[in-house]
Amino acid sequence: MNIGSTIKDLRKKKGIKQGVFAETIGISGTSLSQIENGNTTPKKQTLEKICNELNVTTELIYLLSIREEDIPEANKDKYQATFAGIRNLMIDVFSEDDK
Repeated sequence: MNIGSTIKDLRKKKGIKQGVFAETIGISGTSLSQIENGNTTPKKQTLEKICNELNVTTELIYLLSIREEDIPEANKDKYQATFAGIRNLMIDVFSEDDK
């Protein structure tokens, strides 16, 4: 599971620069970079600010953060057939309101 990567994907889809986003949510650019690169996990309060700015729920962030390596081997074919495409579609859906 990579929450940071999902945050980065959603931020980029909305066309928000990393430094601007960090300032908006009240953290340093370095801190946001560490989160987006998976080096740290955001604190609950920070994640709530991120979700608020991205107009998504924390539950959606967690759902979109599921990666193939998180899936049991026996179910990877199901994941590949469905969720990988759904993930990208959901990112597009939740990014549309800013365009």
